[in-house]
Amino acid sequence: MDNLWIATGHFRMDGMTRGSGPTEDATCRQFVVPNLRAAGWSENQIVEQRYLTDGRIVPTGRGHRRRQGKRADYLLEIEPGFPIAVIEAKRLFKLPGDGLQQGMRYAEMLHLGFAYSTNGDGIVEHDYDFGAQRELRAFPSPEELWDRHCAWRGITDRAVAEDLTLPFNRDLRNPDGSVKTPRYYQTVAIDRAVEDALAGKKRMLVTMATGTGKTFVALQVVWKLWNSRWKPRRKPRVLYLADRNILVDQPIAREFRPVFGDAVWKIQGAPKTGREVYFALYQSMADSGDAAPDGDRRHLPILREPDLRVFARARHRRRLPRPVPGPPSRAQSRRDGLVASPTAARPVRP
Repeated sequence: MDNLWIATGHFRMDGMTRGSGPTEDATCRQFVVPNLRAAGWSENQIVEQRYLTDGRIVPTGRGHRRRQGKRADYLLEIEPGFPIAVIEAKRLFKLPGDGLQQGMRYAEMLHLGFAYSTNGDGIVEHDYDFGAQRELRAFPSPEELWDRHCAWRGITDRAVAEDLTLPFNRDLRNPDGSVKTPRYYQTVAIDRAVEDALAGKKRMLVTMATGTGKTFVALQVVWKLWNSRWKPRRKPRVLYLADRNILVDQPIAREFRPVFGDAVWKIQGAPKTGREVYFALYQSMADSGDAAPDGDRRHLPILREPDLRVFARARHRRRLPRPVPGPPSRAQSRRDGLVASPTAARPVRP
């Protein structure tokens, strides 16, 4: 005669909680990471527990507190600082797709083309290129996912694809001494502006709220283009324009000169033609060489020939300044980048 025993109580093993199976951390260590390594992802390409935001600050009775920030379980980076997919992991006893909506929200914040959800046993993928979801038996390899990312973004030139993954500049420091790195929305703005410039677009518009780091974004865009193969056999020439001296002097002292050194020059006095990153006021741009004052006319060759013009804080002007006339070949090759703050009344129209 068989005996049936019914007992109460819970068992506990390593990495498990009472009555509920492996924890999420144990699922990640024992299943998710091994699956990624088996697909060919290296340790440096798997970024675990990446906070995307610091958390919202909310008032309390006697002060304030910060809520927990948004955190992705895993980011898959093809190169350091260049993610192409996000993964949300759930516990083993949950469904593989339970974390997909959360992963999709993070992918949309980061403008990534692929979101994954897994419970360690099954995998569900959302592909933003085709707008489709499917179940997978294994994660795609880095090479496969990078090819799909390039197809999603419409990138066909392999040199452009390689230049997009160039690392950010890490010379600047925060007040606490840590390396100043771009926030998630700054990363999106930088990568899209660089992508458009390398793709040959003539104008790029970056609209960011006041105090969200427009100058830092402009610096990183210039840095990436500076180190890319955008202009063969030479460094690109950049002209940074603002409408007030303070908006020229501060970026030079705080961001650009610590990074680019002697390549930075503010257009005033005697012209310097051997630099690559020029700063000037809008007023330095004349409608024509004949109408320009003597002081401005000396700088017309510099103003006419930049590869990239950056207009900072153009919301303070109704219209952008008219371009300085130059040879057609140079005018056609020039890129105009606009870093602006939004206005409540009406958008800025270049």
